[in-house]
Amino acid sequence: MKKGDTVVEFDPSKTEQDLARDQSTLKSSQAEIEQVRAEGRLNEEVDTTAAMKAKYDVDLARLDASKSEVVSRIEGAEANLKVADAQQGCTKRKKS
Repeated sequence: MKKGDTVVEFDPSKTEQDLARDQSTLKSSQAEIEQVRAEGRLNEEVDTTAAMKAKYDVDLARLDASKSEVVSRIEGAEANLKVADAQQGCTKRKKS
């Protein structure tokens, strides 16, 4: 043996295979993390939309409730006018 002669030579193929496998596992894990994050964002949007719809439904129900109050007052006033008209007609007939 002389100075500079190769004493031991390692076969890098096993290490390269392990590295390739580990890099593939890393990429797969990163993709899975991104998918979970995207699903989380989507779920947030779904929740936000559901909350907005629930608020809209409450506002619509309140509007309908207030509308029915106004409509019933109008209908009551119309009924009172009909009574007054009928009474006037009755009074005119009695005088005739």
